[in-house]
Amino acid sequence: MAQERLKIFVSAVTSEFGKARDALAADLRVCGHEVTVQSDFTLSPDSETLLGRLAEYIRDCRAVICIVGKQSGACPPGRAAERLPNVLPKDIKEASYTQWEFFLARYYKRRPYVYIAHDDYMPDRPPSPSDRADLQRAYLAFLKADGVYYGSFANIDQLARTVLKDLQPGQRRKSKARTRIGQAVEANEKEINLAVAGLILQIDAKIQTLTGERPNSDDTIAERDAHITEYKRMRSELEHIRTMIAAFEKGKEKEANVVTSLKTFA
Repeated sequence: MAQERLKIFVSAVTSEFGKARDALAADLRVCGHEVTVQSDFTLSPDSETLLGRLAEYIRDCRAVICIVGKQSGACPPGRAAERLPNVLPKDIKEASYTQWEFFLARYYKRRPYVYIAHDDYMPDRPPSPSDRADLQRAYLAFLKADGVYYGSFANIDQLARTVLKDLQPGQRRKSKARTRIGQAVEANEKEINLAVAGLILQIDAKIQTLTGERPNSDDTIAERDAHITEYKRMRSELEHIRTMIAAFEKGKEKEANVVTSLKTFA
C-alpha cells in the first residue's frame, strides 16, 4: 500500500533536540511528506505574531510530532497567548512554544504523536538561563496524568524508527497504558473482571452468612454489623474498579485513576 503524503509539523526545543528534529524531518521528507519545523518560520520568539502563525499552520496539518524532554524552550509573549484564550487546559496557566504546539494540535483535532526522551538522553546544548524547568515538569506531569499515549527513545535513530513506524498506513498503537499496572489491566482485562466477580460472590456469601447470624449480646451484634459494613465497602470498591476498567478500555477513564483505585483496594 502506498504511503499517504502527509502535512506534518515537528515540534521540539532546538537547544535540546535540534539535531534529532532535523534528522527526523529529513527522513520524513524522503518518504514524501511535507514537513515544517518552527525554525522554518522567520519570526523571532519575541514576535507577537509567531504563535498565531504556528496556530494557523498546525490547524492545516494532518499530524504534529511532539519531541519532549527536560527543556521547555522559549515562551510566547503574554499578548500573543491572550489571542488564543481557549487552547490551554484550565489547569495550565502558561506554556512554552513547544507546549503550545501540542495543545494547538489537540484544539484543532490534529493527531499529536508524542515522544519523550529517556532521562539519560544527551541534549544538543544545555538549557538557556531563561528556560522554565517548572513549566516543563508541569507539562510532563499533565501528559502522564491525562493518559496521553507516548513513545520513548534513547537516541536519534530510535526516534526516527519509532516515528516512521507509527506513521505507516493502518499502524495502530497497541497500548494506551504507561504504567506497569495500566499495561497489566489492558493485557488481562477479562481475567481481572473474572477475579473481581469471584471476589464479589465471596463477599456476598459472607454478608449473607453474617446477616443470618443471631448474636446474643450487644458486643457481638456490633462486631457482626462492623463486619457487614466492611464487606459492603469492599464490594462497592470492587464494583467501582470494574466500572473504571471498562471505561479505561473504551478510552473514557484516565489510567492514573484506575491505578489509584487498584492500589487503594490492594
